[in-house]
Amino acid sequence: MNNREIEQLKLFYNNGEALLNHSLIQNNQLNIHTKVNYKIETGWSVSREQIDNELLESLLVRLRRFDNEKDDIHFNKIANILSRNSDSADDIEFLRSVKKLFANRGENRTLKLNQKGRNYSEEDVFDLFVNGRHFHSNLDENSNLEEIESEDKFEYDMFIIAIINKTNAVLMLYKFLENKDLW
Repeated sequence: MNNREIEQLKLFYNNGEALLNHSLIQNNQLNIHTKVNYKIETGWSVSREQIDNELLESLLVRLRRFDNEKDDIHFNKIANILSRNSDSADDIEFLRSVKKLFANRGENRTLKLNQKGRNYSEEDVFDLFVNGRHFHSNLDENSNLEEIESEDKFEYDMFIIAIINKTNAVLMLYKFLENKDLW
């Protein structure tokens, strides 16, 4: 492993620690609260408690560093560095599985949103929310997001699930680095 790669690993580790220390993670508030009620008179109703938008955006700022392909700590870059420098088949398999988790496409990932004849994966929904609502004023992405938004807000749940998956993958890789003596 060369010096630049070691510096990238250290930077990833430090940013992983910052993600771990975010209040949504520390207070175990990165989750979905759904309440389903049934009344004979009105039928079924679903209500959701959404995560505070400012807290969510501050978490997304920290998480975005790992998702930006141009960044030195892009998740796949770090996982690939570790894979190339590992002799352990178990480590390589672990790294493969966390890459799939980060990309929201694990072995049993079948969660899809079908709106107006088009399928959206968790990663698609994540990109629409991030680019259309949280970090950019991309009219096309925002228009696509408005198109898939539904009364039951299932797309918001998919967005939160994608954030949880990405966060879990980063924190798993952070712990992996913590347990290795690489620098």
